[in-house]
Amino acid sequence: MTHSSRIDTGYSNGHPWHYVLDGDIRSPKQILADVKASGIRGYMIEDIDKASKLVEPKRSAKLRQLTSQVKGRLHCDLSRYREVVLQLHRDRLCDRNAQAEPRCRDVHVSVSLKYNHICNDFAHLIYLESIDMGQMELFEI
Repeated sequence: MTHSSRIDTGYSNGHPWHYVLDGDIRSPKQILADVKASGIRGYMIEDIDKASKLVEPKRSAKLRQLTSQVKGRLHCDLSRYREVVLQLHRDRLCDRNAQAEPRCRDVHVSVSLKYNHICNDFAHLIYLESIDMGQMELFEI
């Protein structure tokens, strides 16, 4: 799913023009590594913090619910990412054969959006895993 490092496009993987200019396509493992290296936490930080401050057993239930939601969303985002990456590969082959002028199309926007969604999903899961789950173990049967 990933290409060898192509060229420095001047854009991040989360920007459509990165793909227009033939930038690399990150694998899910590489995206996870990017998120870990960046330290981002995602847009759900306030919801996760709020849930972590609840009293037990509400805390455990809410954190499990959030984890389940994020994992479900990650699964859908990865599935869609694979679809749009495949389409991008096909478009790049056609563009090379036609020697078309670079232009931003829907597929470039789709890949960049899915990359960003996956980054957020991974960031949420990393943050959820970092929360002290010690109290939760007291209530598990």
